[in-house]
Amino acid sequence: MAMSAVGKHLVPLTLLLCGAVHAQQEVTEYAINSAESRVYWLVYSAGVLSRLGHNHVISAPTLSGTIHLDPQLPQSRFSIEIPVAMLVVDDAALRAELGNGFTGEPSTNDIEGTRRNMLSDRLLNAGQYPVLQISGTGPLGEADSQVMNVSVTVAGNTAELMVPVTVRVDGDTISAEGVFQLTHEEIGLRPFSALMGTLKVAEQMDFSYYIVGRRL
Repeated sequence: MAMSAVGKHLVPLTLLLCGAVHAQQEVTEYAINSAESRVYWLVYSAGVLSRLGHNHVISAPTLSGTIHLDPQLPQSRFSIEIPVAMLVVDDAALRAELGNGFTGEPSTNDIEGTRRNMLSDRLLNAGQYPVLQISGTGPLGEADSQVMNVSVTVAGNTAELMVPVTVRVDGDTISAEGVFQLTHEEIGLRPFSALMGTLKVAEQMDFSYYIVGRRL
């Protein structure tokens, strides 16, 4: 969608309803830019022996997909695929950025063990399900309180979520960002547990995303 009417200023997507969107009757397609996007989630140690474990951050440096921006914003849609084998456990720079709760640096063995458990048949089952799939529609709602309907498919299990989002358009670039919480149970996973549950992974995970798309 041509954005000459708004120049180079970042504009909340809902403001397009007042001008440029009305002048555009066709859906505009964007390709997601993996290098500019950022997706990660936080996994926490739990149990009475949680001090013996670590909080972990899982990041997705590689992703692909498309965004279809519709003049009727609730009808806009997107789809994203994340290769499971490319997921990174405990990126040092990201842990340093997160700070509190992630200041300690797990050993190489800890990281390798976490990654092995994560990709195992018990969790992500990377052998049978090599891709995480995320799709959705929206945004819905008023400016500064928008949400999207999102489907997250992991290891053959799908969770339906309502996710907060802030969407902006800047020339030929669109971005969407937000944070939300998700439990292992919601996506049909059983978190790691050892020593009769005294050392385990917490049920809740915190997700953060910043997705950038370039107009095709």
